[in-house]
Amino acid sequence: MKRGLIFLFVLIVSFPAFAHPPKKITLNADPNTKTLKINVVHPVKDTEAHFISKIQILLNGQEVETLNYTKQTSAAAEIVVYTLDEMKEGDKIEVVANCNKAGQKKASVVVKKYYNQSK
Repeated sequence: MKRGLIFLFVLIVSFPAFAHPPKKITLNADPNTKTLKINVVHPVKDTEAHFISKIQILLNGQEVETLNYTKQTSAAAEIVVYTLDEMKEGDKIEVVANCNKAGQKKASVVVKKYYNQSK
């Protein structure tokens, strides 16, 4: 009984080591084609158990879309190409990506005349 409780305690304490938020988000906004490419780096072993569950897209502070997922498309990242017809030069696009297990990551880009990449 005591060993079982110790095992359970160790399992609960070590859980955060297995779950992690997205590592990085790269955004490419092309105002000519009105497309936003979102690359959420989130390496996982099991894409159906640990994945990017939600991506929110905001344009100038207003939410324009929430994309929900039940698995990750690759073990390395979730990549989305989204058409944003309202996009124009000078707009600020923000993206928030949520992990189904733990945490989130945010990134933003200001749309410029030429194809841009965020931080």
